[in-house]
Amino acid sequence: MQPNIQERLNATVHLMTIISGETSTTNGVWFDTAGYEAMSFHVEGISGETVEVHGSNKPDKPSDADDEIQMGSDITADGIFAILTPLAWTKVLINVGGAGTVSVYFLGVPKKTR
Repeated sequence: MQPNIQERLNATVHLMTIISGETSTTNGVWFDTAGYEAMSFHVEGISGETVEVHGSNKPDKPSDADDEIQMGSDITADGIFAILTPLAWTKVLINVGGAGTVSVYFLGVPKKTR
């Protein structure tokens, strides 16, 4: 996944669509988040689904089949969810299917370089 890099109010942000209009369970795909000092996930379209955000600090990218560590609680309602923990790798998955059409959008604020 490649982020859409935008300048907003003199700050650089990275935007990505992680899940787009999904109607069934997904395993998720790991993406590199080591360069972000702040991240949030906008989840919408939930109607009975359970969405999970997982993280890993392993040196190498985990297999998409591995879930590693769940960050926070199950997401069972639309909302925006922040991850305040620095993570090397992150993935989002739909663990329980429902009647909705789920989309998940990512916003990351890159660490400032010196």
